[in-house]
Amino acid sequence: MVRIVPLLLVLFTSGASLAGPVPPAQPAPVPHSRPTQLTRTAQPATPDGSASTATGAAHGRDADRLVDSWPERSREIALRFIAEYGLPEESTASTLIWHGNGPWKRTVVYREGAEHAFPHPHLDHVEQSVVYQVPADRFDDLAWFDGSLQASRTRGELSSRCDSEAANFLAINLAVQVADDRIDAPAARALLAERMRMLREGVLPKESKVLLFQQPRRAGDPDEMVMQPQVTGL
Repeated sequence: MVRIVPLLLVLFTSGASLAGPVPPAQPAPVPHSRPTQLTRTAQPATPDGSASTATGAAHGRDADRLVDSWPERSREIALRFIAEYGLPEESTASTLIWHGNGPWKRTVVYREGAEHAFPHPHLDHVEQSVVYQVPADRFDDLAWFDGSLQASRTRGELSSRCDSEAANFLAINLAVQVADDRIDAPAARALLAERMRMLREGVLPKESKVLLFQQPRRAGDPDEMVMQPQVTGL
């Protein structure tokens, strides 16, 4: 018995080591989560504040795809507007459309231009609209002044279609003066021809840079009802 007790004590105190090392504690399992949905985010700007090269390249490819089949002249105009205002909100095989770009209510660039001889032969590819209520008795004067102007009494819009934004600024500014009876149509027509000559020489008159009038917040004239609305569904 004297010899057994120490042996039992040795076995009791060293039992853990005889059984082998205790395995380390395992971390609690992390519940499986769904992958995060990827979203389009703006690419970081370069140190000079411009968009990253990768973003610019992708933007350029998108722009090229929109107008890759357009004639050279209209393609050049379209890419110029994309560079200025970004990709359009709407696009078809024949038009690009921006809404609320710069001072304009709407800008439309057309694949096919309309032939226009005044004041020099060119193609009208760019139509731009503003909020402005042309008085009903001034429509004829605007038509006489410039055949590429369009006024909508119902929507309260005035539009110009020409070959550049500068020309549209010029036509719209002069059209408002005609509509407000500050200048007559023949004088406006002569002034438009003079200012267009300046544009062709590389000089930008003030009328071709910005709108020189304040657009109302809203305009439009739904006219007057002369017939009772038709009742349907009876």
